[in-house]
Amino acid sequence: MCAPGNHVYWHCTADTSTTCVPCPASTYTDEPNGLIKCFSCTVCDTVQHLKVKKACTRFADTICEPQEGFHCIKPNKDSCVLALEHTECKPGQFIKQKGTAFTDTTCADCTDGTYSNGSLMACLQHSTCETMGFIEIKAGTTSSDAECQKVTSVENIKHNALTKVAVTHYDKQLRMMNRNGRISWTYFDKPVLTEGHLGLTVGFPGETEQEGQRWWGFYKLYDMSTTFMRFLFLLFVLRPFGKACGPSEYKSALGECCPMCNVGSVVHSECRGDLSTTCKPCTPGTFISEPNGLHNCFTCRNCVESRGLYIQSKCTTMQDTICDVLDGYHCIDYSVSQCSHAQKHSVCKSGQETKTPGTKTSDTVCVDCPHGFYSLSGLNCTKWTDCSARNEIETEHGSSVKDVTCTPKGRQRYGLTFPIVLTILSCIILYLAPQSTSKYMQDSYHPVEETNPMNTAPPIHNICEEQVVSQESVTSPTGNLV
Repeated sequence: MCAPGNHVYWHCTADTSTTCVPCPASTYTDEPNGLIKCFSCTVCDTVQHLKVKKACTRFADTICEPQEGFHCIKPNKDSCVLALEHTECKPGQFIKQKGTAFTDTTCADCTDGTYSNGSLMACLQHSTCETMGFIEIKAGTTSSDAECQKVTSVENIKHNALTKVAVTHYDKQLRMMNRNGRISWTYFDKPVLTEGHLGLTVGFPGETEQEGQRWWGFYKLYDMSTTFMRFLFLLFVLRPFGKACGPSEYKSALGECCPMCNVGSVVHSECRGDLSTTCKPCTPGTFISEPNGLHNCFTCRNCVESRGLYIQSKCTTMQDTICDVLDGYHCIDYSVSQCSHAQKHSVCKSGQETKTPGTKTSDTVCVDCPHGFYSLSGLNCTKWTDCSARNEIETEHGSSVKDVTCTPKGRQRYGLTFPIVLTILSCIILYLAPQSTSKYMQDSYHPVEETNPMNTAPPIHNICEEQVVSQESVTSPTGNLV
């Protein structure tokens, strides 16, 4: 057979082996084979929402994967043949599980009291208008938030201190001024109202436009002095231009005090007259963590591992990503009370010890070993070895990075020296004794000639010399055994 990446050029015969050649471009074989042609490489069809994950080679086919936003519905081994677009969650649903290359998006319905436009990873709680000092003008649904409107002291006075008077005449000027049914304080100098008084105008529901007239409700202040009218004028007309908005309001581009948007949402359209602020939720990857009057959410921060950080808490529409410092690192730069850059702890060198281990907020503190101590790894300083306490001698001094070197003392071989000395003394005695005896015998007796000189004993001094030599041969010149 031919090896993977090749095909048969000539089949074998009785006398010749199979001849193989490499697969041409855009073809492949991925197993040993006897094919005369290689397989054509698969094309990742964009119409089927596919893209190339791994290009074709002589030894393996193309591997296709779904395009972004699609998931595979017809896999083939490690590749994909057909992909389908991820399901989009509907308003009133949230994304329970994001779609992947091989799984579809999972949606779930929002519960009562929450809402989602279909793009959120979690449903948001409806705004509670009362707690923000507003009134609810439209109840929230599973797909939209409750709509709130600010309560002004103008409306309170309208119900308590004003008397409503209905008139049947058509006033074009007032109609144009209030064509949107907008509540406003305005100053009139007309016969209908006493000069110097303030009037509150509001569009009346249920007008009879068939008669060509429009009913308007006029609210007239009765029995109020000019002084009190000026006070109201300053209070309700000039105050918005000279005083800051309330704690739950922001100043719009037109100078009106508009209700702020809740956490997790920003302004879609600003308030205007009776129309309250319209808010929109932050998109994934953005957040807003406080009530606000902003038009754009903040981008979620990234916890970069190369900067010594990891994600402790993922970003939501109501809270930014919380990063923490990796083990073995300490923070060197902070941004908005969070660490933005961390550095690896210092490693103590040889000859030093760790005085204080590093933490997430501080680096390792190293100190040099004092004299008489050493450290190999930079963790702890160890005292030099006392050679004398071990009955050894110091042959090499220590330093801050190494211990002293001790060597055992040479042993005194008294047991071997004594026999040598005793042997030498014995030989001297044996050597001198025959001479004195021979002299004594010569004085007492006549010499007799030996008939067998070959049996004559060797001289005693030669024997002693041999014994001494034999004893010395087992010892070294230094007194040690060889």
